[in-house]
Amino acid sequence: MAHGHDDNARGLSISWPFTFAGLCLTVALSWGCLGFALADRKLPEPAKSEGPTKLAGHYPVFWGLLLLGAVSIAFGIIVNMTRDRRRA
Repeated sequence: MAHGHDDNARGLSISWPFTFAGLCLTVALSWGCLGFALADRKLPEPAKSEGPTKLAGHYPVFWGLLLLGAVSIAFGIIVNMTRDRRRA
């Protein structure tokens, strides 16, 4: 099993940083698509569209989540490599 309190669990690599990175990248993709979808709702001048046509912080949130995902992946790699070297 991958969980438990026995000695076999100590040799497993950690995976939560990669799970968190996947979550960040999924949310970034959703946020980016939502921002572009709202921007596409703009109609030509004579017509008026109801509701929002701009997502606040579209690009900063998108890039921030991408950066957070990349940092999380790098952190997971460093931690797993460090734990592997200690075991050897």
